[in-house]
Amino acid sequence: AYYLNDRAQEAGQFLRQYREAGFPGFKGVVADNLIQHPRTIRVVGVPTASMQAKVAGELYGEGRGVKGEGQEKIPPSTPRSSSLAKTAIVLADESLLVPVLYSLDESVTELNVTMGLSLRQSLLFTLIDTLFEMQRTMAEIRTKDGRDIRIPKFHHRQVIKLLNHPFVRHYERVQPLTGIDQTGNERPLLGLIIEEIVASQRVYLGEKELLALGNGDPLFRVLFSRWPADKPLVAIQAFYDLIDLLRAVYRDTQDAIEMEYLYLFYSLLKQLETTLLKQQPANPKSPTQNPQPEIPNSPVTLRSFRQFLNELIRQTTIPFTSDGNSALQVMGMLETRALDFERVIVLSANEGILPQSRRLNSLIPFDISREKGLPTYRDQEAVMAYHFYRLLQRADEVVLLYTTSPDAYGSSKGEPSRFLRQLEHELVPATRDAATGQSRTVLTKPSVRIGKPTDTLVSPDLIVPKTDSILTALKERLTKRGLFPTALNQFVSCSMAFYFARVVGIAEEEDIDEKLGIGEFGDWLHQTLETLDIQYRMAHLPVTEEVVKQVLAEKFMTLMKGRVVDSGMNMLLYDTAQKLMLDFVAQQNQLTNLAIISTEQTLDSVLLVPLDGGEVLPVRVAGKIDRIEQYNHSIRIIDYKTGKVDLPAKTPADLPDKLRHDGKMGKIRQLWVYKYLVLKHIAERGGLPRGAGHQELYPVSAALPVEAGFYSFRDVAGGLKANPVHFVADETPAQYMAESEEVLRQIIRDMLDTTQPFVRTDTLSTCQYCDYKGICGR
Repeated sequence: AYYLNDRAQEAGQFLRQYREAGFPGFKGVVADNLIQHPRTIRVVGVPTASMQAKVAGELYGEGRGVKGEGQEKIPPSTPRSSSLAKTAIVLADESLLVPVLYSLDESVTELNVTMGLSLRQSLLFTLIDTLFEMQRTMAEIRTKDGRDIRIPKFHHRQVIKLLNHPFVRHYERVQPLTGIDQTGNERPLLGLIIEEIVASQRVYLGEKELLALGNGDPLFRVLFSRWPADKPLVAIQAFYDLIDLLRAVYRDTQDAIEMEYLYLFYSLLKQLETTLLKQQPANPKSPTQNPQPEIPNSPVTLRSFRQFLNELIRQTTIPFTSDGNSALQVMGMLETRALDFERVIVLSANEGILPQSRRLNSLIPFDISREKGLPTYRDQEAVMAYHFYRLLQRADEVVLLYTTSPDAYGSSKGEPSRFLRQLEHELVPATRDAATGQSRTVLTKPSVRIGKPTDTLVSPDLIVPKTDSILTALKERLTKRGLFPTALNQFVSCSMAFYFARVVGIAEEEDIDEKLGIGEFGDWLHQTLETLDIQYRMAHLPVTEEVVKQVLAEKFMTLMKGRVVDSGMNMLLYDTAQKLMLDFVAQQNQLTNLAIISTEQTLDSVLLVPLDGGEVLPVRVAGKIDRIEQYNHSIRIIDYKTGKVDLPAKTPADLPDKLRHDGKMGKIRQLWVYKYLVLKHIAERGGLPRGAGHQELYPVSAALPVEAGFYSFRDVAGGLKANPVHFVADETPAQYMAESEEVLRQIIRDMLDTTQPFVRTDTLSTCQYCDYKGICGR
């Protein structure tokens, strides 16, 4: 009566039509269970769709007396639940079937699944889709020797995705596929191949490259063979070979579902192959004349074949066979018609899913369909509403799960279904007893929290105290590996980033970037300049335009092995690098009395730092300098910058304090340390190292002035941008070194001060390009 007599209730739409049309056998309302039957309803919002499956498994275990680990229980709503209660887990979104099955406790041995497992939701479909996508994104790369010959190659993203696929990984384990790493240890082959692709930055890979990496394994021949666009039969044969390889490994491990997937996929291929062969022209040659005839072209392209195959896959499901009398029934909403359960758990009770979003899949406009009595989306919604309310009629306990995330479903926007609103505001008041004022339907909204009940929330202030183990690691780093300007700048800018990078050692995950990054672009130019200095300028050979282009191309081939410069951003960056190098070399060729002392040289010195308790720590202060040169009777310390360089015209006020605390002084701090190291070497050794390994000494008089600065490729004509760091006016080298050592000692004491924990910086602009902002929550 609740929805039959209320014309505003869409659930009773068809029953009202039967009654008004005098449908034979329609008896009207026999029992009003929806109003009279006592029940409890819990409406639970969870963040993600997959978490619904975990909560559903927990709830079913709760009713059977099974305790889960790590989850705070949703308070039970009724003592009537028992292990004998007939329970239905209803999936409004049927794609959650596999997550729900995996979320059930191991003790659940009897259940009945009344829906099919879609082949499109399987891992096999993702493998098929990845293979098609890899063929679609194939590129033709021009040969490196300049010939206009284009070689088809696969994109690295699809190759790595394919190598990481669970089916391929399972094949690797069963075969097994192994390789030898650089240390001589035997390891799984696919992981080694992925590491090699990333390390060598291979953006595109050819068939021969991949076969060599895979040691000629048959699986690599199947996966990484080219499919002509006009020969879908080649793709079908490749899939047959793939099925044979996977069937062998899954037969040994007795994976029934995977074997069923492979069989169904084989059946679909046979169906399509038969259709395509009917379209092929007859082969005029006899088998004796052509024992292995070439596969002819087809009127169906590979793209069309993919669409046909996807449509067949979408329509194919694996049916489950089980006992219908099981205590647990897992079903879709439409399978619940006219069935009664004591416990009901409904998943995906979101607007747009329950009921589905309004779609008019018809050429007939909505208004005409309504006028002529044709079915519309309103009729579909009425059917779903009837199934929903019919499911509640005799249920003692009902749990309705919905997702709160806006990204959970494209159509629901994270909103609970309007059916849930109707239960709360219409059904619950309708079940209230007139005498007692109590509702027979009790609705609650409990929350779900993952973790133990004793867990406390993490403090919003991320602070890491300097423990004894951290201090030990810091001292070992300072004395052995040393303190470089990069680490020094990182500590001053954000001590938390210094902790992550230098103490914990969290490195950024390696990945392949098709475009040249800022760091790689700078490394490329640095190595080009280093080669020009060592092989030409220091050997007193002319640096011509042809030499610059040749060295630039050689270094690109060495550093950027897999990148393509035929088109796109890389071509623009290559042209930019070439122009920058030519402009810089032309400016350098105009300088007279220029002598290169060393390039890419690491200088170091030991600084004794007194600590509390009488300990004296020998800290290695070091820096890798791009170039040291002598020009017009002065020593110049050069650092190359491809980006913008802004230096103040004079020494900043309160220089020691700014060097200790100002994160914006990074460039000045870098040149300050370089100049200190150069003066230290001149004072202690009478010169500077020339060549690798400090084997040759370039004599330098202590009377020669020393300055540090940047060569900015953005402003080559501006010459050297000198660093304006002077502690006192007309200071001597000894005064500069003494003042510098005092500031360095203070910074090192700050690093080791236990009263100053590692904290996040307050300057949010520093976090913009930080690798650790995800950890900090910035």
